[in-house]
Amino acid sequence: MRRLLLALLGALVVQLGLVQAAVAGDTTTITTAPTTTVAPTTTAAPTTTAGPTTTAAPTTTAAPTTTAGQTTTTTTPGPQIGVFDRRPASGPVRTVIAVRSVTPCVPPQNAPNPEVSVVLFNQRDIDQNTVTADGLFAVGADGTWSGKVTVPAAAELGEYFVAAACFAGVSIEEEPFLIYEEQQFTVTAVPVTPPAVAVPGAPKFAG
Repeated sequence: MRRLLLALLGALVVQLGLVQAAVAGDTTTITTAPTTTVAPTTTAAPTTTAGPTTTAAPTTTAAPTTTAGQTTTTTTPGPQIGVFDRRPASGPVRTVIAVRSVTPCVPPQNAPNPEVSVVLFNQRDIDQNTVTADGLFAVGADGTWSGKVTVPAAAELGEYFVAAACFAGVSIEEEPFLIYEEQQFTVTAVPVTPPAVAVPGAPKFAG
């Protein structure tokens, strides 16, 4: 499910603090083995002066030299990272959270039904593999989108996160092509309105 996928992505970012590293793709570094070059050295031959002069053949000693290997880095591209806006940042249950794109998620070519999924979740949702609220909104040809998510009446008080990601609409199991950085939202207590106090009228005196 897309909603659960986004919740898990949000959990990864929140718990590990890897906003961009969570979707930056895998990087593999390959280091080639060092190569050894044999450089010959020559030792001078001894000379004998008594009687005939004999010159010994030169001797060669192998002196290895090491050449550092080359490092090759291979990067696997991942989804892009974007920023979206949510307002307000806090509110009681039944608060309507307005969300909209700041970074447009321009659909890839031949995307049949580009859309953005927005979810509201907290730590309990992460533990239970669910979400508190969600919304699915259409993405325009230019990548812009907007929508509203309502905090349900049964939502508990505390800190929440709003996550969003863009999909091409190929299948329900597809990976997002753009993931937005999470935004925080705090569910607060419903403000208590004090009861109205009756103001007595001005006293009347008989003339």
